Amino acid sequence: MRTAFQIKLRPGCAEEYRRRHAAIWPELLRSLRGAGVSDYTIWLDSESGTLFAQRRIESPEQFKCLREDPVFQRWQEFMEDLLEQNPDGSGALSCALQEVFHMD
Repeated sequence: MRTAFQIKLRPGCAEEYRRRHAAIWPELLRSLRGAGVSDYTIWLDSESGTLFAQRRIESPEQFKCLREDPVFQRWQEFMEDLLEQNPDGSGALSCALQEVFHMD
């Protein structure tokens, strides 16, 4: 199953976001694969600072386990300073996107 989401970068953080992903932790990749994630791509709209991501997951239940993974939690904390936050200071602003068309 394909899923997609968008998230907003803080102004001026695009290059650092790229740099961190260019050196993504091998243990994070193992955690993602272990949670059934594959074919994961992130694009940036450099005008708005919006990131768009699409990935395949084997099952929603398997994917939910990723939130409890300590490596994934560390990565989320590591990236936190680059991403816009909710007004209450909780997690980064993010929204799931609804698929309206797909062509193989």
